[in-house]
Amino acid sequence: MSNDGYEIGSHWEHDAVGPGEIIGVETREMMGKEMAMLRFKAEGGEEVLILSERAAEQLSPLLVLDEAGGQRLLAALDVRVPSHALDNWAERSADCRIYAARRDESNQPVHYAPEDHVARVRELAALKRERPDSYGFLEKSTAKIARDRLIQILARSLKRSQESLAAEIDERMGTVR
Repeated sequence: MSNDGYEIGSHWEHDAVGPGEIIGVETREMMGKEMAMLRFKAEGGEEVLILSERAAEQLSPLLVLDEAGGQRLLAALDVRVPSHALDNWAERSADCRIYAARRDESNQPVHYAPEDHVARVRELAALKRERPDSYGFLEKSTAKIARDRLIQILARSLKRSQESLAAEIDERMGTVR
């Protein structure tokens, strides 16, 4: 996916959310690579961020849900973009879903959901235990973002405080914070 052929205001159809309008096209440099993202508003009003395949590979553990999440994501990836490129994080709904432009083995659009957080947090926790020397800044940032967002989602659905849920998860996973 490149910017070519994607114009703000043009109508387009995404397999997962149906027809709608492209409300933004952004190309960003992340981790030394240029990545394209489409901001897409479906006819039903749902807004999604559609990532290029390269961006999807880099961002697969993360689900960006709000402005703060977007800012944390960009900070974790050390993305240098002008501030005006960030002004629309707040415009998306609180439950914005992220899809990749690519498809999975069953030819369905890839949807990064909260379950991905669980897998990524476990994977990074195992890496931290097994090879503490290789557990770098990006992995720590990614794990923290994924863990914090997962706790926020679970606390809301279980009607519990984030602090008590975090303590219980740490106890069960044997994590020391």
